[in-house]
Amino acid sequence: MDRGRSYIRLVFFGSLVLIVILAGVLMVTGYPARARGLILGGAASLTNLLLTAAAVRGQVWGSSGKGFRFGAAGAYAARMGITAAALIFGALDARVSFWAVVIGLFSVQVVLVAGTLTGLTERKD
Repeated sequence: MDRGRSYIRLVFFGSLVLIVILAGVLMVTGYPARARGLILGGAASLTNLLLTAAAVRGQVWGSSGKGFRFGAAGAYAARMGITAAALIFGALDARVSFWAVVIGLFSVQVVLVAGTLTGLTERKD
C-alpha cells in the first residue's frame, strides 16, 4: 500500500472512531438528536474525504483529457451535493440536530489538525 492510501486510511478510521465515540456519549447522556446529527455530518465528511482522495489520485496518476475534467467536476459536484443534502436534512428533520450536523462536517478536519499537532499522522521514514 502506498503512503497516500495509508494516510487516507489513518485519517478515515481516526475520524470514524471520533464520530462513533462522540455519538455514543451523546446517546448515553440523553441527546439522541445531536448524536444523529453528528453521525449524519460525519458520514458526509467521510464521504467527502474519500471523493477528494479519489480526485487527487486521478489528477496525479490519471489522464489529462476531457474525461478527467468532467470526472473532477462531477466529483466536486457530488461532494457539494452530499454536504448540501446533509445540511438540508438536518435543517428540516426535527429528529436530527442541525448544529450537530455542522459540527460533524468538521470531523475529518479535526483529525487532520490533531494528527498534525500531536505528530500521529507524520511519516515515519
